[in-house]
Amino acid sequence: MRIRKTTTLWIISYILVLVLPIVISFVTYISVERMMLSQVTRNNRYIVEGKMQSIDSLISDINEVSSSCVNDDELSEFTGYRLPLSPLQRYDVFKFTNKWQTISRASRIDSVYAYFPESGLIISTMGVNTCELFYLSHFGTKEGFREWYDYITDSSNVGFKTLSQGNQKNLFYVCRTIGGFDISDNNPILIAEVEIRKLLEALTDDDGSFFVFDDNNNLVVSTGTAEALEAIANIDWSNCAEYFNIRAGDENLVVSSVKSAQSQWRYVYAVNRSRYMRSIIGARTINYIGIGLSVLLGIILIKISVKRNHKPLEQLVERLRKGSGRVHDEPDDYRYLDRLINNVITQRDEIQDIVSLQQKALRDSVLSKLLKGYDREKDIQILLDSFSISLPYEKFVAGVIYVEDFSEIFFEKGGDEEENLKKAQFIISNVLEELLNQYFIAYVFKCDDLLCFIMNCDSFHAIVEEQLAGCIRETHAFAKNNFNFSFISAVSDCVCGMENISVAYTQALEVLEYKFVLDDEVLLTPHEVEKNSTGSYYYPIQKEQSILNAVKSGDYEAALKVLDEVIDRNFRDNHMSGQLARCFIFDILCTIIKSVDEISSETDAIYLENLNLYSRITECTSVAAMREELIAVVKEICNTISKNGKKRHSLIERVMAYVQDNFNDKSLSVASIAEQCGTTPNYLSLIFKQNTGKGLLDYISGYRVEKAKELFMAERNMSIEEVAEAVGYSNVRTFIRVFSKYENVTPAKYRQNII
Repeated sequence: MRIRKTTTLWIISYILVLVLPIVISFVTYISVERMMLSQVTRNNRYIVEGKMQSIDSLISDINEVSSSCVNDDELSEFTGYRLPLSPLQRYDVFKFTNKWQTISRASRIDSVYAYFPESGLIISTMGVNTCELFYLSHFGTKEGFREWYDYITDSSNVGFKTLSQGNQKNLFYVCRTIGGFDISDNNPILIAEVEIRKLLEALTDDDGSFFVFDDNNNLVVSTGTAEALEAIANIDWSNCAEYFNIRAGDENLVVSSVKSAQSQWRYVYAVNRSRYMRSIIGARTINYIGIGLSVLLGIILIKISVKRNHKPLEQLVERLRKGSGRVHDEPDDYRYLDRLINNVITQRDEIQDIVSLQQKALRDSVLSKLLKGYDREKDIQILLDSFSISLPYEKFVAGVIYVEDFSEIFFEKGGDEEENLKKAQFIISNVLEELLNQYFIAYVFKCDDLLCFIMNCDSFHAIVEEQLAGCIRETHAFAKNNFNFSFISAVSDCVCGMENISVAYTQALEVLEYKFVLDDEVLLTPHEVEKNSTGSYYYPIQKEQSILNAVKSGDYEAALKVLDEVIDRNFRDNHMSGQLARCFIFDILCTIIKSVDEISSETDAIYLENLNLYSRITECTSVAAMREELIAVVKEICNTISKNGKKRHSLIERVMAYVQDNFNDKSLSVASIAEQCGTTPNYLSLIFKQNTGKGLLDYISGYRVEKAKELFMAERNMSIEEVAEAVGYSNVRTFIRVFSKYENVTPAKYRQNII
């Protein structure tokens, strides 16, 4: 079987289904283990409590015997006895010790005896003896005597003690001061003795070890190892845990503890963890075996199920792969199927879109044929029927729509102009066709670059005209308010018959020409526009010259006044055709170009080119827009000329100063002065004359004549030739001619007159 992502996903799903009961089994096992652990802990506690009750009973017997013995008044009589005893004294001791024997037999105490510090004697069931003799006869050995003697002679040793050094019997002692005496170091001591063997028998357990500690936390008796004792001694019993896990040598122990309320002794039970967990481990093993079998069987079933379930899917994928001719390189079969299905859906949608566009294009083509005069009635009807175009009535109105401003369609600047135009035409065609079909039969379609429509109705009157106009204006308002673009629509008169639709279309195109003049109108009709019968416009030569003079002088207000007068005169009654209106506007543009050309030397050599006048005017779509652009151009030019006025005055001053400084230069000319000022001779002459009223050559000649007159007055001995050379003339005849022109007398005659 091919291992693909689909198979892997199925395997993961089945494994998750398998893992769920396994997890539940683990959770259940943990809960059961805790319950069993708690149960075992309680059982251990019951064992410890049982042992505690047994030993507490023994301690109770010891306390009762000790209490009865220490309170016996006869015992006080033996304090004064000394060896050797008299027969009577021995008899009293015998009777008294017989009573102790009776008490010992009735209880679990092995022996009871009393030590008298003053006499150093011990009275027991064996009679009266010294300490050495008593120890030897009682224990059968001298070993351990010193430990025992130190213990019984120490009045502070009151309580329970185990003697384990040098004592083969390992006896258990309880020491108590005899009552009826003053508290002192010489008070007799009562000793009750129980063999540890009895305690060990009481504490024997096959599963664990017992440790008994007194109220001072001293070990009383133990059935465990030294390692276990050392580990248990380090346990903090203030912790309230039910059990403790400790390490003792090679063993892991579980320790349970109970403290006796009667004796304040602590009973500790230590069990090897393997024994302690015996039942739990058994349950765990069974659980693991069950889980293992479940996993094994689950894997087998998963493999069988995946193979069985994937087979039909694999066959389906293989069949689709062969049918589509594509390589199945997708690791996930479902993703491969999803991709194929999406491809099919996408292709279907694309095909539907293409078919829809083709259908619309074909429908628009058929309707365009009607507009342009398709006269084969039978054929056109077949085409109309094939595209479900129904035109049942005899009355037709044709219309054309010009999208005027779509630069910020959808309230966004920029974008592809062609794409924006398509969006605008799409919106208009859908909205307008829906509105028109509420009242008539209408089709909106694209013909060439324009959006057109054909309206078909059974009659045409004023109400129908209002309904048509209302639909167009409502569409315009919708486009303007919601999509931020506008359009102009032109409609024809009503015609009768399908064969006259082309006539109506031609009329609508002619009406649309008036959009250039009637730019504020949304709907243009034949009734609202008329062609100018005169075929001319008002623009006399005087007005042209006024505009020329105003622009050249930089007088914007004067230029604007003349422009407004001429434009209002021509468009006030809206009788001028669009074509004639364009001619008029371009005539004004030519006037402006003339004025700029005459002063271009003053502004810039390429100033006229930079103004880009032609493009700025031709891009306007209405007379109002052209007028605004013309006004902007005139204002720009006038501002430029006004700014350059100060430069002209400065230039004139520089020219005059140069002439005054170099009037005696024989090579002084307009060309040399223009070269010094960085301009052209013609421009310099023009500017000088415009600002001074006289030509530059006249100014030079006049200034030289004035200097010659000054010389005639100051230097009477100078000849005319010398004066002519002094003021810059190399030819005396030229000097005489110029002087005579300005003074109306010759130089010689002028000298005679002043003498």
